This record gives sequence, structure tokens and C-alpha cells, in this order.
Amino acid sequence: MVPGSPDDVLADISGPELWRAVVRRQRGRLAVLSTAPADPTVN
Repeated sequence: MVPGSPDDVLADISGPELWRAVVRRQRGRLAVLSTAPADPTVN
């Protein structure tokens, strides 16, 4: 779990795009997950 933001609820994006946006603003290693491919075999 990570802290939410009112902007998350009112965002024009949803699903995987919203997940990436939320994870991207986290600190440290967690933020790196926002750039991971959906299919790990293409990494």
C-alpha cells in the first residue's frame, strides 16, 4: 500500500496507467517498478 491522492480519484487515466503514475511518485526502489514491462519476459 502507498498513500493515495485526491488526484488519483479524479485522474483522466485508469488501470495500468494509473498504477504506473502512483508508483512513479514513490521513493527508492518502488519507483523503478513504474518502468517495468507488463510482460517480464521482454525485459
